[in-house]
Amino acid sequence: MTPPERHIWLEQQLRDHNAYISDPAIRKQKIEKMKDSAFAFFRATAHLFYTDLGNGMMAVPTLWRETPHIRTWIKGDAHIQNVGFFENDQHEVIFDINDYDEAFVAPFYWDLIRFVTSLYLIQYEVDFHLTDDELDDAARYFLKQYQHTVADSQDHDLIFENLSGYMGKQIKVVRKESEHIDLLNRWTEIYAGERRFNLSHPELVAPTLTEEQAIRENWYQYLQSIPTLVEDRGEEFFAIQDIAYRLNSGLGSLGVLKFYVLVRGASDQIEDREVLEIKQQSLPSMFASDLPQQGQISERHYHHWFGTHGHRTLAATHALLHSPSHFFGTLQTLNHSFFVRRISPFKTGFKPKHFNRSSELKSFLKYSAQVLAMGHVRAGEHFDPKFVPYNIRQGILDAIQIWPKAKTTIREISKAYSELVHGDYIWFKRRF
Repeated sequence: MTPPERHIWLEQQLRDHNAYISDPAIRKQKIEKMKDSAFAFFRATAHLFYTDLGNGMMAVPTLWRETPHIRTWIKGDAHIQNVGFFENDQHEVIFDINDYDEAFVAPFYWDLIRFVTSLYLIQYEVDFHLTDDELDDAARYFLKQYQHTVADSQDHDLIFENLSGYMGKQIKVVRKESEHIDLLNRWTEIYAGERRFNLSHPELVAPTLTEEQAIRENWYQYLQSIPTLVEDRGEEFFAIQDIAYRLNSGLGSLGVLKFYVLVRGASDQIEDREVLEIKQQSLPSMFASDLPQQGQISERHYHHWFGTHGHRTLAATHALLHSPSHFFGTLQTLNHSFFVRRISPFKTGFKPKHFNRSSELKSFLKYSAQVLAMGHVRAGEHFDPKFVPYNIRQGILDAIQIWPKAKTTIREISKAYSELVHGDYIWFKRRF
């Protein structure tokens, strides 16, 4: 494909993929955010990544495509801003995968290529001088940590006691400085003695009457999806106090429906209110490619296994996480399926500018590799075997062993693709 041909193709791909955004203002906002950097463009275009993976723009060896027993639950949109801190089911602060919208059963190396590509794209966004050689070394280090974790890890959460160096310091800060009341004060206000969403906040607006009514009428579905928690807390815990529509959230997901729901919580005290997020789910971007036709993933299995996209997302959390929150659930309304979760006061992510020296980035990469590796293995060893009916740990290790220079190839594919993404980004800035 010549550069002019790719540019024509890119424009059609971008217009088709974002056609679901009916509001011109939101579409314009997404375009402007995508112009921030090549990494921002990459985050917003997972569909391009998978299309290029399927059409030969990435030099994935034929042997890799034909190797059996390497499919597991993958993150699907692995990059440096999709891991971070939040709470597990024991209310412990953990470091782990924090976004599951694109997750499905697929070859494990897709996550590695996408994550390492994101690493190469942040070279000029970190807050220190990161040389080409240092970047190559960082990619090698990440992939070695991944392989080591697959080989030797036991299933566990990365809590405070399991983190050291820069990441140990960061989780300590998060645990010390994050409070539930701060979360409430960020999104709500007190009016006539009761909490309600603060609609003067630039990222919140009132839902339409139709939206609010639909959520309230179908709220029982969410409660049915979390029976153990409802039995423990009681239905009154989840009594809806207020609903708001969330704006400006994420990048790739800009334009999807997202609501915040304020529920009663443990008591009538207004400090006990909880904020839940309802986010629209859809078919993962990997299906918008030739990969299903190539037999790399199965849309037939997808629709056989899951009644809705929200159920697929919920399954992904239980496959990839050691101790998923009991608040994770589903809801179907407004002609869409939704994934529901509690907003954690400890939810904290990482941006490239947060890294001030090479050692900080290396600490982050060490534990990012660990959570990806443990998620991939966990999905085969501790989740429903119908999804991964073989020893995935051994499958991954055997593949890395028999594929010539596997880690070097992943790094080279990722580096080359990051250069293609950067060229696409330059064209995108000029065209849009």
